[in-house]
Amino acid sequence: MGQAARSSAGVVATLHSARRVLKQTVLTMIHDRTAVVGLIGLGYVGLPLAVEAGKAGLKVIGVDVEPRKVHAIKEGWSYIPDVKSEDVAALRAAGKLEATLDYAALQFADAVSICVPTPLGKTRDRDMSYVVSAAEKIAEIAHPGMVIVVESATYPGTTEEILQRPLEARGFQDRRRCLSGLFAGAHRSRRPDLWGAKHPQGDRVRGSGRPPRSAGTR
Repeated sequence: MGQAARSSAGVVATLHSARRVLKQTVLTMIHDRTAVVGLIGLGYVGLPLAVEAGKAGLKVIGVDVEPRKVHAIKEGWSYIPDVKSEDVAALRAAGKLEATLDYAALQFADAVSICVPTPLGKTRDRDMSYVVSAAEKIAEIAHPGMVIVVESATYPGTTEEILQRPLEARGFQDRRRCLSGLFAGAHRSRRPDLWGAKHPQGDRVRGSGRPPRSAGTR
């Protein structure tokens, strides 16, 4: 094996080792409830997820562009029918739930879920502009080891097509290129379900207690 090949193999081995360490670190933090979860979008997907994560003992930081939602959570009341105001108030009192308009607060998060809307247009195509905007905002504050999940209703490939590009622009590179800067990206498949809550527009969404995801480390 030539020197160049040995050097390349060494870089790959180092990246694999770093991935294992980061994965174990995140899993440990989740297990001992020291992980901080960030949510972008506090609507019918984001707020229930925030409450469930808070109930599980995790610290949650929610970001939304609508001041009324942020104000409501800070006051301890819910604007989502399936979320009880007393649960929001209890999590606020325990210091487990924060709400803000400022994306910079997510720099302290170990995992971030994108829960923004993807409304259908006249042609039944989804408007992905909110996801694109969220991805760009996350890229500004992302750090190595951060887990990023696309919770929004979308299509397979969103992680690579929309999320990966702005992250790579900041040096978080695909592991296959053997460059540094590691993050984990995941996409949650949102399919019709028999046990989820019903959205006012008629869609049924999977209950937050059983969230399947396809994930890969970058």
